[in-house]
Amino acid sequence: MGKTAASGLFGSWGMLQSLNVSDNSLQLIMASWSQGTKKQYNTYAKRWMEFCTMNKVSATDANVEQAIEFLTELYQKDLSFSAINTARSMLSVILKPVDGMTIGNQPLMRRFMKGVFRSRPSLPKYTVTYDVNIVLQYLGNLPTCQDLSLKQLTERLVTLLALLSGQRCQTLQFLNLNCMLRQEDRYTFYIASLLKTTRPAFHQMPLEFLAYPHNQKLCVVRNLDEYITRTQGLRNGCFQLLISPSKPYKGVKSSTIGRWLRKVLADAGIDTKTFAAHSTRSASTSCAKAKGLSVMEIARAAGWKNCRTFAEYYDKPVESNFGNAILELTE
Repeated sequence: MGKTAASGLFGSWGMLQSLNVSDNSLQLIMASWSQGTKKQYNTYAKRWMEFCTMNKVSATDANVEQAIEFLTELYQKDLSFSAINTARSMLSVILKPVDGMTIGNQPLMRRFMKGVFRSRPSLPKYTVTYDVNIVLQYLGNLPTCQDLSLKQLTERLVTLLALLSGQRCQTLQFLNLNCMLRQEDRYTFYIASLLKTTRPAFHQMPLEFLAYPHNQKLCVVRNLDEYITRTQGLRNGCFQLLISPSKPYKGVKSSTIGRWLRKVLADAGIDTKTFAAHSTRSASTSCAKAKGLSVMEIARAAGWKNCRTFAEYYDKPVESNFGNAILELTE
């Protein structure tokens, strides 16, 4: 892929095109951005090109004041702080550095972004989380594994996997039968794909799911046994753990897993207008902390490099009365 083809990804790659590197080197540099990031950047790169055409501004040599005017237009169209911040990051890729500093890190740009945040703060979607025992009680009231339809079994299994691992849907999507170890009282999954949190010298540790003999309905090992047995003849060579429960029985994407989780949350009585599928990550890790697990253990299990991410974004007080929930568990 040449530089011309490469530059088409973001509309313009002024900073990268100015580098004196080969096409192969440029391709590897571009590979540092995930497909999701490229997709996000493309959205604002198109708007940037329109702005430059309308205002006769150089798309690759614009100054910080011109970049701020573009972001101000986005602000006036009611875009959120997060969206404007993504556009700022895109500009740092497209525009050439000034005095050895990217446009996004210029003092005036940093001051502008602080003003955007104060005027339109990006606050957490919710400040509390729900009691996971509500969801577990719902799952426990369902029939036994063998009496569930494949669709119901899939939904319960996915929810147990999410709650008992603290992982995002993307990680659950990458669970694979070829990277699985079944032992007497547990399943261990080794993640062999790049995740959002994967970086040099840091990758998700194996996910270990232990048997829970006190309640077979809530035992993730028992549900996995039934699910793998039930889907064995439907896979047609697909080794992804989670497949669609109806034809053509193909491996599912993270968006489908998220839809299953939202359905279970709604059926359990959780307000899914407030709590989306990703909320299982906050609910389970917050519950683990309340039960006495150390923040270090939680961060390691959930795949965070340090404890700050959990403390800033995921550690939430339980919405319902946590004490009563604990007492119910002891009955």
